[in-house]
Parts: sequence; structure tokens; C-alpha cells
Amino acid sequence: MPNYAIIPPMQKNIVMRLRLETATGRNILAGILKGIRDRDNCTISIASDDDGFMRFAKTASAIIADTSADIGAIQKAVTDGKPVVLLNDWRFKKHQSNLGHIRTDDGEIGFKAADYFMSIGRFRSFGFMPAYADREWSVKRGRAFALRLRRKGHECQMFSHGKAGRIHD
Repeated sequence: MPNYAIIPPMQKNIVMRLRLETATGRNILAGILKGIRDRDNCTISIASDDDGFMRFAKTASAIIADTSADIGAIQKAVTDGKPVVLLNDWRFKKHQSNLGHIRTDDGEIGFKAADYFMSIGRFRSFGFMPAYADREWSVKRGRAFALRLRRKGHECQMFSHGKAGRIHD
């Protein structure tokens, strides 16, 4: 009978490409590291640019990435059958068994923001200034924020580039 104890377990080499210049990116990284810190034989490589990501991705056993990751390297990893988890990345529409998605619920974020402001005082007016007027996630958060307030009987002014206006459905 073979002695399997002398055969080392397969090491998992996880490569991550995240935008770490933002608090959101750093919080995502902290959550990922917390979730996998107790895993045996797991190496984590964090690529800070596309060159590093493409180099690390060649030898990765799994990839976790956001939209900052090179699309070609992601596609190659998916095609090679490596497990890939994409964070808020809508570039892949086709379902593949080795490709997972984690997406932020922008509507829930807008609702929670409205609930928070309603809970801390009796404000006479509310407003929303989108972080980016041309980004879908920012627009969704604003609409949800205004919707929650409206359902509770409050008006909400939407601001953009120094202008105010009522939210339109």
C-alpha cells in the first residue's frame, strides 16, 4: 500500500487583480483574505498592474479579479478551465461552470443610505449627488435612495454638475 502522507497536497495559487487605490478595493481584499487565511497550502499573489497579472495568471490555479484585470488573461484562464471569480465585472455574459460573479447590489446600497439618514434625525429635505453621473451603479444607487425616501413620504433632490432637479422615474 502506498504511503500517501509523503505526497504533498496540491498547492492552490490564487492570483488577484483588484483596484487597491480605493477604499472599496482594499475592503474587498480584506474580506477575501479573511475568508481564505486559514486555508492550507494556499499562495496568494496580488498583481498591481496588467503585466504582473498576465505573468501571475499563467501559473495560477484560480483567479479573483475586478474590471481592472486584462480581459485577454481572464478569457484564457476561463478557457483553460481555471476557476475565475469576477467582482462587479459584466464583460462576460455567457455562463461557464468555472466562472463566478460577485456583484454589488446597488439598489440595496441606495435603500440603506436613505434608511440611515432617516434614522439619524428629522431632516426637512434630502438630496443625492451621484459619485459618477455616467456610471450605471451610481445612477442605480441614486434612484433607490430617492425611491426609499419617496415611499416614506419625503422628497429628494437629485444633483448633478451643480444643478438640482426632481428624480424622474
